[in-house]
Amino acid sequence: MAQFRKRFPAGHEATSEARRTIARFAASWFDDEALTDIQLAAGEALANAAEHGFRPGTEIEIRCSCDGHALVIEIQDAGTGFRPPRRRKAPPSGAPRGYGITIMRTLMDRVRYSQNGTRVRLTKFLSPARSATLGEELA
Repeated sequence: MAQFRKRFPAGHEATSEARRTIARFAASWFDDEALTDIQLAAGEALANAAEHGFRPGTEIEIRCSCDGHALVIEIQDAGTGFRPPRRRKAPPSGAPRGYGITIMRTLMDRVRYSQNGTRVRLTKFLSPARSATLGEELA
């Protein structure tokens, strides 16, 4: 299993670098289209962590892993958290904000929250063909 863990300073300044770091890791398993989806979803999660989880002197922690079947990205902040919506409900039409969770849920196969909403886990499954190829490469 491939994995990495890295911390970035809390705040918007580090989100671009963090998103690129996630994309470089995921590039080994996904084509450009899926990689774009991963970058957008991770970018939304990072922006939420930077905005809602920012506390001076704190960090955003990123953990990524891929076992040949799924990429898992965990992003944790030091905020007070929130109660994630249970239903897949988009914001009202024309709302200026509030699309982040909807975007993440649309682009990833699974989105889960824990730690009172301060940790988001994004999962993207590899295509069956890619998983089979990786299995052959690992054999």
